[in-house]
Amino acid sequence: MKNPGLPLTIAVTTTSQGESKIMPHWTFRTRHGLWAIVPKDHGWWQPHLNGDSLGEYRSSESALNALCQGFTYAKGIGVDTSSVGLPPSLSDWIKHD
Repeated sequence: MKNPGLPLTIAVTTTSQGESKIMPHWTFRTRHGLWAIVPKDHGWWQPHLNGDSLGEYRSSESALNALCQGFTYAKGIGVDTSSVGLPPSLSDWIKHD
């Protein structure tokens, strides 16, 4: 499901009442664009830059660590992700519930 205003796919879950609900995810904007850490329906997490996936990780924290430590490479901007100024704590990102 595309979330209006965000150029990425967000996982959706169904509540016990049968309603669709967007799963929690985080975003952070830099001069390079919109970074996001989003859950996938199979239980893994993906870091994204402007809607492009930068890999899959077992937790939101490991996805963030991979970004901050430069273990992913953002092809769209051609730089090491550890050098773009991303906060190393999800509490400094914007959480969307």
